[in-house]
Amino acid sequence: MIYKFHFDFDWVKLKPICEELIDIEKSQMNLVNNGKTSYVNDIHPHNIDEFKPFFKLLTFTLNTHLFNSTHFIGNSWVNVHHSGGKTIEHNHPNVDTVAAAYLHMPENAGYFEYKENLKWKEIPTISGDVLIFPGTTNHRTQINKSSEDRWVLTTNLII
Repeated sequence: MIYKFHFDFDWVKLKPICEELIDIEKSQMNLVNNGKTSYVNDIHPHNIDEFKPFFKLLTFTLNTHLFNSTHFIGNSWVNVHHSGGKTIEHNHPNVDTVAAAYLHMPENAGYFEYKENLKWKEIPTISGDVLIFPGTTNHRTQINKSSEDRWVLTTNLII
């Protein structure tokens, strides 16, 4: 099951922070094609003050409304997909729950897809949408067909 809610991110304030997070030499990761990730960085968004209102709401929503268990943030990172970029199929082993938050989602930037019964299903997203799903869910992103970058904040949560 995939849950979706909306959060009003202040992209003007977050964009320079995200750019700094991915502006490291080793930021390329095999899962992200034509883009970058801060996954290999030691600085996690959930430890940055500007992201804390989102993470407070995320953990409250998970622990109070969606599940009968307490989730903790394992790690978090941002991905940027340039024009033509995508994230290939993968899942998050040893992770209970994943949250993918669309910080900046231009028109034609490609949607989130997940595999169900061997078929890919699309979930349309806009800036501010947050998807919550089990870590075992195989997922990917469609190709960014926009001339603008698509920015996504991902969080691994554990019980």
